[in-house]
Amino acid sequence: MRTTLAILCLTTCLTSEAQAVFIDLRGLTISNPGNEYVSAGPVSVLLDPNVGDLTSSTTRFGIDAPGSADVPDLLDGGSGVSESLIFLFLLDVFVDSIVISEFDSSDAGVARIKGHPEVALGNGVNDLGGIRAGATSGNAIVWQGPNTSGGDLGFSIDGFNVRLTIVPEPSSLFLSALAGLMLIGWRTRSLG
Repeated sequence: MRTTLAILCLTTCLTSEAQAVFIDLRGLTISNPGNEYVSAGPVSVLLDPNVGDLTSSTTRFGIDAPGSADVPDLLDGGSGVSESLIFLFLLDVFVDSIVISEFDSSDAGVARIKGHPEVALGNGVNDLGGIRAGATSGNAIVWQGPNTSGGDLGFSIDGFNVRLTIVPEPSSLFLSALAGLMLIGWRTRSLG
């Protein structure tokens, strides 16, 4: 019985979730503005603008689309095109929230996580409730406000709060199955 409990405990420990990680997009040194890998702890994400270049300052992160009407470090439509940040995590993660700043009443944007309904964004921490974003799933944050220039248009994508999904290894699944069989055998002998 003790062996069975130890195996169940070991299996539970091997399949538990990792600590939350905040991927801060502000203050980055962007080496390749066309697309950029960003890492925080064990989590890495590929960022890719739909148009223009990625830009990051100490307080903002956005896309610099061609044209003088665009606000270079916000997600907006000032260049006449709706900017989108496409992001792809390199491992499966749970996206707990997306942090947005400088979002006001003239702004509109959504988060699109593949396989889930769109989530309307607002200023501050946007709770996504741990939506699973697969490593092969393209996701996006999309500007949905007017595609015109304006001093108040646009918002900063400050970062993501994510948790790594830990999938049990085949050996962990084997240990679970073995523990279950041992428990059934023990119960059969003790009852019979």
